[in-house]
Amino acid sequence: MNNKKVIIPVVLLVLVIAVVGLLPTLQTTLQATIPPTAVALPTATPVTPTTVTCFIGSEKQPLLSDPDVTKIMADKYQLTVVYKTKGSMDQVTLPADQLKDTDCLWPSNISASLLYQRLNPSFKGSPVPVLYSVLVAYVKIEARDVLVKQGYAEKRGDQYFIIKMNELDTNVILAGKTWTDLGASTLKGPIKFQSTDGGKSNSGFLTYALHANIAGGDAYTPASIDKASTILPAIKKLKDLQGLQFAGSEDVFNNWFSTRGFSAPMLMAYESQILEKSVTDPDGIKSNYGSAIYMMYPEPTVQSVHVIIPLTSNAQRLIQAMQDPDIQAIAWKKHGFRSLTGASNDPAAFPLVSVPQNVVTTDLPSVDMIQKLLDCLRDNLCQ
Repeated sequence: MNNKKVIIPVVLLVLVIAVVGLLPTLQTTLQATIPPTAVALPTATPVTPTTVTCFIGSEKQPLLSDPDVTKIMADKYQLTVVYKTKGSMDQVTLPADQLKDTDCLWPSNISASLLYQRLNPSFKGSPVPVLYSVLVAYVKIEARDVLVKQGYAEKRGDQYFIIKMNELDTNVILAGKTWTDLGASTLKGPIKFQSTDGGKSNSGFLTYALHANIAGGDAYTPASIDKASTILPAIKKLKDLQGLQFAGSEDVFNNWFSTRGFSAPMLMAYESQILEKSVTDPDGIKSNYGSAIYMMYPEPTVQSVHVIIPLTSNAQRLIQAMQDPDIQAIAWKKHGFRSLTGASNDPAAFPLVSVPQNVVTTDLPSVDMIQKLLDCLRDNLCQ
């Protein structure tokens, strides 16, 4: 009997110790089998797919149809852009009934944006510049060499600059001089800068704006309204020299390049166009650039600033997308548009064309003078 009493307490003690030793394992097993408590985490607001309809300058058409750009817009911004090409000045003077289903205008200079705001005082939006290019002169090789020989241009490294725009305009173009007068052997006819129709297209308008500054006394000084009576007759004379003009910048450049300048020895258009061509048609550049045609930079020249004018809230999605660093990089490296957001505009991106890092520019005339120029170019009101 006494032995049984001793054995039972000992057995109980051993069982207790065993259970205590198993507790950590039991706790781990229990924790593994109990489902975790659900925790509500904040979720991002889903982005609604948006289609933006916009009038754009024709020179931006290759950029907006670039598969890399459309993919970023679709994947990152849920954005599709439907565009219609129209010259900058035509865009900003469209009547309201033709803009009912339009989310934005995208002209190619600040002056067009300011003109739109003047013509539409109820507009309360904020135009946003997203890219820029500069106006350059595309010239036949003989024209370049004649300008250098006569002292109107000079070479710096592999780049050429028209350094005497005032004298070239005043003493040569407006004076009615011909290429023969300047000693050219094959070039014929009056000396002029061919351009698009300045009453419709931005590159043509910028050309006349630069001429207006010169006619006002100095290329570096914006043409003022108080000198309109002197400036406008000069603009009319320059316009009359042109003859039939293209309505869009892309069309005139492609025609000029494909004919190697056959239509005119000198053309004013955008820097971005030859840079883009060096990417899309490197063989064409290698065959023609440097041997038949060249790019020259007027000093000063003017900037072509690509401004998005938002007409609806949807346009903000396009503005946001165009400020994206990846799209800005594509705009420069593949299409030649310089960045306004601090992205690199490294000339090394275009090894087939010599591009300066910085370009000397002047300001455009005031809005009052812009309106006078437009009236002269469109309606022949040049007094």
